Amino acid sequence: MKKITAILLLAAVFFSCKNQAAMTPAEVQEKLKQTMTAFLYNRVNNDSSIVHYHILSVAYFANHTEYLCEFKVRMQERNLDTVGVMSANITKDFAKVYRKQ
Repeated sequence: MKKITAILLLAAVFFSCKNQAAMTPAEVQEKLKQTMTAFLYNRVNNDSSIVHYHILSVAYFANHTEYLCEFKVRMQERNLDTVGVMSANITKDFAKVYRKQ
């Protein structure tokens, strides 16, 4: 009887613990912004002294393997200042960006 009680108590403690490794939505948004900014600046033939990107906001949906994202981006060049929308899929480990639009 003591063994069953101990097992049930241990199971209750195990399942009631909160996962500390999970990121909050604000942390996910910030990490997505950082990942997309790095992607934009690390593209081939990108001269960061001419073009500057500022990600204003991100809307995302998390599926099983990646985040489906839509970014509102401000792009500044010497004589051009515009705001547009970019879509991308970013893997859950934030390692790869697949630009859609």
